[in-house]
Amino acid sequence: MLRYVIRRLLQGFIVVFLISIATFGILHLTPGDPVLILIGETGRTQLTPEQIQQVRHYWGLDRPLYEQYFTWLGHMAEGNFGESVIQVGTPVRTIIWRAAPVTFKLNAMALILAIGISIPAGIFAGIKQYSIFDYLSNVGATLGVSVPSFWIALMAIIIFAAKLGWIPPYGVDSWKGYIAPVLVLSLEQMAIITRLMRSTTIETLGQDYVRTARAKGVAETHVLSRHVVRNSLLPVITVIGYRIAFLLSGTIIIETVFAVPGIGQLFVNSVYHLDYQVVQAVVFVLSVLVVLANLATDLVYAYIDPRIRLT
Repeated sequence: MLRYVIRRLLQGFIVVFLISIATFGILHLTPGDPVLILIGETGRTQLTPEQIQQVRHYWGLDRPLYEQYFTWLGHMAEGNFGESVIQVGTPVRTIIWRAAPVTFKLNAMALILAIGISIPAGIFAGIKQYSIFDYLSNVGATLGVSVPSFWIALMAIIIFAAKLGWIPPYGVDSWKGYIAPVLVLSLEQMAIITRLMRSTTIETLGQDYVRTARAKGVAETHVLSRHVVRNSLLPVITVIGYRIAFLLSGTIIIETVFAVPGIGQLFVNSVYHLDYQVVQAVVFVLSVLVVLANLATDLVYAYIDPRIRLT
């Protein structure tokens, strides 16, 4: 087990390293100059070219790209994310630390809500195949996967915020501010997990060991809990770990639409202002979280299915 964990961590390190290279390269290919954005239109007319070059030198933007990258990578290895180019004098770590609690709370509530509803719904739909509930869950799951989350978010603002006034249109100053973002963020995850849980439950119900248990007179509740549900959960757990990456990426859209002051909105604003340090740090942190989530998923998978041995 320990050797497996170490090997997966090394693989994750390689993945994060490649993502950092891709992010650094794409960001520096983006049109625009962060120094010109920093000094603004007034600064362009008041500062001399030599002074502008001094600002660029201060931030190390006049160095070759490979040197900038390895300097940044060395700082990241030390846990030093650097300072924001736009918010001068503010450490990137402080900026991310301010936004992280909101994003983590939003993602945690969305994931718990999605799992808490979709798994029981998928099991019941699989057991009661071709029932009214099964048809309704299939229609809901199809809509949840098909309809874009940003459209649902905009409709939620128009109907429940602007028209009915039940929730605030933006921000998370109160608990009501979390309602719409959490629901919208969990819908797609809920739809995917429900459909998968239904199909795996139906497949498991047709297995020989389930028929044998029923033939032996084992109580139906015991058959469902010990044989059907546990074995049906295995592929679902894998998908849950995989969907965490999409949940984090979906947060960027939802936080932007609802003006939630989290990592997603911070990322968008930083890209818009070419704040290299913040963008690279956010991508690095999210990449590490996805790698750790996938590792945790594999460990839970092995715990639920004793036949699997991680070596």
